Amino acid sequence: MESFQIIRESIKICLSYLYFSSACPPDYKSSPFAGLQRNAVLQESRIFHQQIDPDRCVQVLTKILYLLSQGEVFTKEESTELFFACTKLFQSNNIYLRRMVYLVIKEICVDSDESLIVISCLSKDMVGSQDLFRANSIRVLCKIMDPSMMNNIERFLKQAVVDKNPFIVTSTLLAGHHIYRHSPDVIRRWANELLDAYNRPNPMVQFHALSLMYRTKANDKVALAKTLSQFARQPPTSALALTLHVRMVAKQVQNLPAPPADLSSFLVASLHSPHFAVQLEAARALAHMANPPANGIAMAVATLQGLLQASSVHKHAALRVLAHLSLSQPQAL
Repeated sequence: MESFQIIRESIKICLSYLYFSSACPPDYKSSPFAGLQRNAVLQESRIFHQQIDPDRCVQVLTKILYLLSQGEVFTKEESTELFFACTKLFQSNNIYLRRMVYLVIKEICVDSDESLIVISCLSKDMVGSQDLFRANSIRVLCKIMDPSMMNNIERFLKQAVVDKNPFIVTSTLLAGHHIYRHSPDVIRRWANELLDAYNRPNPMVQFHALSLMYRTKANDKVALAKTLSQFARQPPTSALALTLHVRMVAKQVQNLPAPPADLSSFLVASLHSPHFAVQLEAARALAHMANPPANGIAMAVATLQGLLQASSVHKHAALRVLAHLSLSQPQAL
C-alpha cells in the first residue's frame, strides 16, 4: 500500500512540473523553472500562512527546492521566515504536501534553537499512526535535531528498528548513519535490534542493517573479524547485502599474507552466486588479494570469462578486473 502511495505522489509531482511548463512563456520551454526569481518565490510562500491549499503549497515548495538545488542562497532572515512558514503546513494531513514539507525542512539551515517547533511536529509524526509520516519524520528528525537531544528519542528509534513495516525500519537504519556521526554510542546500543533487522526477509532492510552493523564495528578489528567470519558461514540472502559483505571481506583479507581459510573459501564460493554483482565483487577481491587461495585466480578468470559473453555492462566490468590481472598475474590469463 505504501508503494502505491509513493507512486501516486511521484506522478503528482511530475504533473506539477507539467503545470509549470505550460504556464511558462515559450522561451522557457526548455526548463519549466527558467527565470525563476527568489523574491517572487518568497512572496508566493506567504500562502502558507493562509488557509492551506495543498496543491498550491506543493507547487511553491517545489520551486523552493529547485532554487536550493541550483545553489541559491537564502539569507538567515529569509531561511528563518521560510522555515517557520513551513511549520504551518503540518496542520494539513495531505500526504503529498507533507512529503514536500519534509524535503524542504531538511534543506533549509536554521539554528538548533529555532528548530524546536518543527522538532515538536516531527516528534508527533514519529509516534503517529500513519506509517508514511512515521518513516519520513524519523529521517528528517535525525538530521536536524541537536545531538544533545538524541537521548530523548532513542527509545522510539529502537522500537522503529524492529517495526513490522520494512519502510519504517529502512528509514530508521538510514537515520542511524546520520546519528552515528555525532552520537556513535547511541547506535552501538542497537546491537540486538540491528541483528533482528538483519534476519528480516526484506532485502533492503537486511542491506541497511548490515551496513550500519559494519559501521559500528569499523574501529574494532576483533569484533569486525568475528562478524565477518560469522556471516561468511551464514551469508546474507539479499543480493545487496551479500555484495556488501563480499566487499568487507575483500577489504579485510586484501593485504594479509595468510588470510583466514573461512573468508577465502567464502570468496571462492561467491563466484558461483546467481547474482552478477556478487560474482564480480568476488572475482575482484580474489584478483587483488596478496595471497589468494589455490585455484582461486583460475576460478575467478573462468567467472570473468563467462561475464564476457553477457551484456555490455557485464563485459565492461569484467574487462576492468581482467586488465588488473594482466598486470599483476599475466600467467593466469
